[in-house]
Amino acid sequence: MTAFKFRKEYMDAMEGLAQEVRANLLDAILAYAFKGEKPDFGGLERTVFLLIKGMIDADEQHEKELSALRE
Repeated sequence: MTAFKFRKEYMDAMEGLAQEVRANLLDAILAYAFKGEKPDFGGLERTVFLLIKGMIDADEQHEKELSALRE
């Protein structure tokens, strides 16, 4: 993947978390979106990441389907 949507819902999900936790999540989101790397999180970080991961995966699938229709 060379680009992905950063949705307002991602920011909303991280709002109120400590700066360090938000930074870790942002790093993990970027690493997953562009490199396919999954973080080794536990607790709240894991929960938030999994919710966002699901949206990234759905967006990527949607883009693949659109590309296939264009061919």
